[in-house]
Amino acid sequence: MNSKTNSNNFIRVICIILVAALAFGLGFITAKLIKSPSAKSFEWVVNTINDYYYYDVDEDYLISCAMDGGVEKALDQYSEYYTKEEYAEVLSSNSGSKAGVGISFSFIENKGVLLNTVIGNSPAYISGLRRGTIIVSGVDKNGREKTFISANDFSSFIASFSLGEEIHLCDDGGTVYSVAKSEYTASYAMLCTNQTAWGFTASSNGSLALKEFRDERLSYLPDGSAYLSLSQFYGTVSWEVSKLMEKFSAQSCTSLILDLRGNGGGYLSDMQELTYIFTADRKPDVSLVAYAEYKDGSRQNFNAIKKREYNLLPKEAEVFVLANENSASASEALMGALISYEVIDYSSIYLSNYSNEYIKWMADQGYGVKNGSTYGKGIMQSTFNNLSTGEALKLTTAKIYWPNGKSIHGVGITAADGCNTVSAQWSVTLHDEELQLAVNNIYQ
Repeated sequence: MNSKTNSNNFIRVICIILVAALAFGLGFITAKLIKSPSAKSFEWVVNTINDYYYYDVDEDYLISCAMDGGVEKALDQYSEYYTKEEYAEVLSSNSGSKAGVGISFSFIENKGVLLNTVIGNSPAYISGLRRGTIIVSGVDKNGREKTFISANDFSSFIASFSLGEEIHLCDDGGTVYSVAKSEYTASYAMLCTNQTAWGFTASSNGSLALKEFRDERLSYLPDGSAYLSLSQFYGTVSWEVSKLMEKFSAQSCTSLILDLRGNGGGYLSDMQELTYIFTADRKPDVSLVAYAEYKDGSRQNFNAIKKREYNLLPKEAEVFVLANENSASASEALMGALISYEVIDYSSIYLSNYSNEYIKWMADQGYGVKNGSTYGKGIMQSTFNNLSTGEALKLTTAKIYWPNGKSIHGVGITAADGCNTVSAQWSVTLHDEELQLAVNNIYQ
């Protein structure tokens, strides 16, 4: 979960620079070095960590780590240093402005390249590619067919094409997709019923516009039910959900399946707005959606962000949630707020229970699997911008608690809490058999 913060503190003088320390060696600490821009940057980094990181870090240890790989080694996996250029790219991407094809993937031996995500309104999505598609080959820039033998092989193939150049990809069923890298505005939400579906596409001015996608309907949904996919909490996701709630009400839907599988979170402000959309019609006085505790013991409350122009989930609607081990951070906080305000209870949550085949494959890749659990990330990151240089530092600054006082950090939401589990053959599949099983269980 990320919050947005600016800081430009210059307090102490540190005589070792972040990047140049390895190159210059341990003994090269001079007055010239102290005055260098790199030394000032490192001073800012260390001071910001001392002031805001969510527990105390020994300064000598931080300096020694900086000489052997940077602040990421000294802190947790969520803290990160950005150069000016990297930070500008992060801001652009999180706002929804992206460039490329719009996929994430993994390679499965003897099968091919599995598309784990296909971002809404991306070139890949527009071409017809969907998550769960398995790509086996492509046509290179010389017109030769290339069979992919590894993830790096596929990455290099995609990287060989420039913006605007058409890429031809073939799936394991023989279908060929034509896609070209381009700049696009990402969409993070889609609503489906058994009759039709709505998502978002680029309008003439480049912003997102609501569009009907009849081919995306889910015929196995019962009448009166709807399925809402939320992939991340970035860009215009809250506005998108508001527009989709208008369609939900217009179709006289009475139940909603909220899919947070694979949703790693995003901005806290989006979670605050989404909590308002999902709770305000039944809890008009809803306020607190989460709170943070900092290392000095202070507490900060985060309240629902109320936008009167937003369409709300109707108070009579029954809500169910799908989640898995990659549902993390702000998506877990949203579930916590919905539980705290009795929109759902634990029995309304359906967690992925993966097959032995998938667990073994993950083990072969060096990863464990959390079956029947969400990720368990209950900490908040804040980003501090050095206004004089443009560089930035993302730090874990606080632990996050649900409105009812619960912290799920390091634990997650689990079947032991009373959640249901649903069999999942793999992390994603083209026809999403896991979703179909969940629908059968929910509406049996």
